[in-house]
Amino acid sequence: MQLDRIAIVLRQRSGWEAIDLGFRMAVRWARPLWTVWFALFLPLAATLILALREQPFLAALALWWIKPALDRFLLHVLARATFGEVPGLAATLGAWRASLGSRLWPELLLRPLAVRRSFLAPVAQLEGQRGPAARRRAAVLGRRLSGHVLALAFICVCFEWVVLIGAEMAIELLRPGGWLGEAEPEPDGPFWQPEWWSLGTTLAYALAISVIEPFFVAAGFSLYLNRRVMLEGWDIELALRRLQAAAGALLVLPLLAVALATASPAALAQADTSGPVRTIEAEAPGEQDVSGRVLDSAPDKTAPGLDLEAPIEAEAGGCDVPDEASLASA
Repeated sequence: MQLDRIAIVLRQRSGWEAIDLGFRMAVRWARPLWTVWFALFLPLAATLILALREQPFLAALALWWIKPALDRFLLHVLARATFGEVPGLAATLGAWRASLGSRLWPELLLRPLAVRRSFLAPVAQLEGQRGPAARRRAAVLGRRLSGHVLALAFICVCFEWVVLIGAEMAIELLRPGGWLGEAEPEPDGPFWQPEWWSLGTTLAYALAISVIEPFFVAAGFSLYLNRRVMLEGWDIELALRRLQAAAGALLVLPLLAVALATASPAALAQADTSGPVRTIEAEAPGEQDVSGRVLDSAPDKTAPGLDLEAPIEAEAGGCDVPDEASLASA
């Protein structure tokens, strides 16, 4: 896992904060989540409803049964998006082997009834745990957040029924001769008979799970991440990495200053000893060199071995300089 690329703020949260974060994650990545969901769910729902149109309740039961398989594709999108890579529809569908390859049939047989399905799905799909190791891992993860996981499942089921009843009421209101018409007699028989559970109810249930299921998966994944932060200190590790990077950037300037301070005397000494000897040549005032620069006609007083302030004296053994009196007498 590349914690440096994570798209959420890592810190220890309460269970309710983690659930709220999961809902916000679903809203933030709504487009890839619902795109994948509808691309997979709509063909399956249409096939099941048409095949079981005489028994609408069985069609709704089949839609409920395949939810764990579809949840894996949602979890794939959430896991990639959380760590900085939002996959597209083609990439998500192309990874179907990784999404469906680990313990799919046990989940389809047992997990539809498991209220901790969204919380424990990353153990098998992302961590690759199997058998007793997976059970021990699930026990460790669920020690402090089991109550919040149960509450999440209960809340999502309640909202599914809210959407289901609201959609069915809307269908009934729009149907000719619905609630505004004459009252129909109460049907006899159990609730799964078509007289009770109609095709419109199955369509309303398909709409309900399409609205709520991505939120359920995202909130369960957020609870899983929060528990990993508690157990493994991801927030501390990420903070230490950032401090290390900042300290490395701050150490560059002192090291550079020390390097310059230690290298400057040697460089200066080498420049004094090995530099070329300058020669001074007299040039006419205002004369320009080949580059067009006007040369200074004033003599250089800083040239070594030439004292311009001292008077000129005749050297020993040379001719005497005549004064003005001798010149006059001559």
